[in-house]
Amino acid sequence: MTALGDFGKVCVCLGSGFESAMTAIAIVPATEGFSIAADGKLGFDDESRRTASPQELAMETKKQQKIFQAPFPAAALAYAITGSVRDWRGFDLPQIIDAQIYAIQNQKFDDFYSCLRVLGGKINRAINDARSHGALEAFPQINKMEQSHAWIIARIYFCGYFDHLPCFSQIDFFHFPEGNSQFKVNEKSLVQPFVIGSDIVWRRMYGNPPDPRFADFVHRLDTPPSLEDAKRFAQGYVKACSSALGLEVDEPFCKMIGGHLHMATITKSDGFSWAIKPAV
Repeated sequence: MTALGDFGKVCVCLGSGFESAMTAIAIVPATEGFSIAADGKLGFDDESRRTASPQELAMETKKQQKIFQAPFPAAALAYAITGSVRDWRGFDLPQIIDAQIYAIQNQKFDDFYSCLRVLGGKINRAINDARSHGALEAFPQINKMEQSHAWIIARIYFCGYFDHLPCFSQIDFFHFPEGNSQFKVNEKSLVQPFVIGSDIVWRRMYGNPPDPRFADFVHRLDTPPSLEDAKRFAQGYVKACSSALGLEVDEPFCKMIGGHLHMATITKSDGFSWAIKPAV
């Protein structure tokens, strides 16, 4: 199965939410809305590549879209995907998510949590059906959930506005050995940037002291941050993880990050807009 990023530990550091993973995504709140940026690399780690089939290796790309619009009525939402998302036998998680969003987009929900509970259930059933019908050979056993024996399959991060209220939530899909996929919805508070990627690069950029070699990627947010602030911050982190310098300081993680950077903004007034369009 091809992965959009494998997970390491989850920690909170430097005043921001941080999740260590072999992909780079930054979600940054601002006075006018949110900015979300991601790299475009889809591939295997070294261990998985050694056993991958030619069909699986052919799925690697530097033009993978990881940020999408969630077209719910009365909402302005983006979502990003990490984890194991494709199998050459036919499993395609981005397509599953898109289909299930459209299946419920005209339903009425009391709040965003209720919406994601229904959406997560539909996606979860589709994941289990894919394995039952042979479109997915097996669930991954690469990285475990935090403080659990369950293995992570994928995560979806949502940010934006639902019924004009700001929201930031995630759906985790996971499994226990020999078991079916399960899911849970987590609502989060986003008052600082939330970044997924290389912990080492993050600390080199914003640690105390920072590494001066990363100065071109660093952007200090104003208080309160503007949307342009948020865009520069998000883009800087993803570019740093994708750079030759990032590869130098954190080769195991950053060799899995790169490709076409894409970025979107979400505001109450303009909804979802591409700041940098995906390559696909």
